[in-house]
Amino acid sequence: IYQLKGIGINAVSSVVQNDMTGFQISGLASITGCHASGFQLGGIANVAGGNANGIMLSGLMNVAGGKANGIQISGLGNIAGKSQNGVAIGGLMNVSAEKLNGAQVSTLLNISGGKAKGAQVSAIGNVGVNVNGMQFSAISNIAAGEIRGLQLCGAVNIAVKTENALQFSGLTNVCQGKLRGVQFAPGNYAGEVSGAQIGLLNLC
Repeated sequence: IYQLKGIGINAVSSVVQNDMTGFQISGLASITGCHASGFQLGGIANVAGGNANGIMLSGLMNVAGGKANGIQISGLGNIAGKSQNGVAIGGLMNVSAEKLNGAQVSTLLNISGGKAKGAQVSAIGNVGVNVNGMQFSAISNIAAGEIRGLQLCGAVNIAVKTENALQFSGLTNVCQGKLRGVQFAPGNYAGEVSGAQIGLLNLC
């Protein structure tokens, strides 16, 4: 099909070469070459070559080559080539190559290649560059740039610098540059402190 406006239901797979507006439902994979607006349901995967606007629901993977605007839910992972704007819930992981505006929830790992505004929640780890919001995991959180908000984990929080932020962990907090805020853990390290370090071993 070149373009879909309406409802497309296929037992095996559904392939739309251009844009899809409406409902695309298939037993295995729903694929749209350009933008998908509406609802995609695939037993294994949903793919939008451009932006995905609406809801993507699949057994394994959801992939948007551009922006994912709305809700992505999958058994394995959700991927956005540009940004995830909304909610992404993956059985294992969520990846946004550029930005996150909303929430990523997974059992393994959440990654935002650029600015992460909102919440990252996982059982293992979260990675963002400039984080404005919350990172929550059982093991580790990483802000490769600046964190404004909260890092909460069971083992290690790492940030290049913090700005009005709280790092709270069961083991160690690390701020490579200037700490503006509070670190609370048995062990804390910061390159420079403008705030407070609360723990058994505090290094600056």
